Amino acid sequence: DEANVYFDFVIIDPPSLAKSRSSIKNAIRGYKELNLRAMRTTKNNGLIATASCTQLVYDEEFKKIIFDAAKDNKIFLKQIFRGSQSPDHPVLYNILETEYLKFYIFEIENFKF
Repeated sequence: DEANVYFDFVIIDPPSLAKSRSSIKNAIRGYKELNLRAMRTTKNNGLIATASCTQLVYDEEFKKIIFDAAKDNKIFLKQIFRGSQSPDHPVLYNILETEYLKFYIFEIENFKF
């Protein structure tokens, strides 16, 4: 950002950031920082692909992290795609941790509010 380098497409695909419940707060901070930085270096109308494979950070929390980062950056996000793991890794609805992969693609809209 300081060097005024902006990209059309930024991918955020870190490894799992929390292996235990005691590290969830640090994982949330890490995901927010990664998304904040990615958004600051993405051109207006550019795309951000952001993923989390952290079982202990559920989808609703991950979306909140992303939208909090967008709010802090004073930008709007338009969701283009939402994905999850492939069928050979089934989600068992009574075991939340089986839905471990969260993947979104957003278009950045730099309207100031």
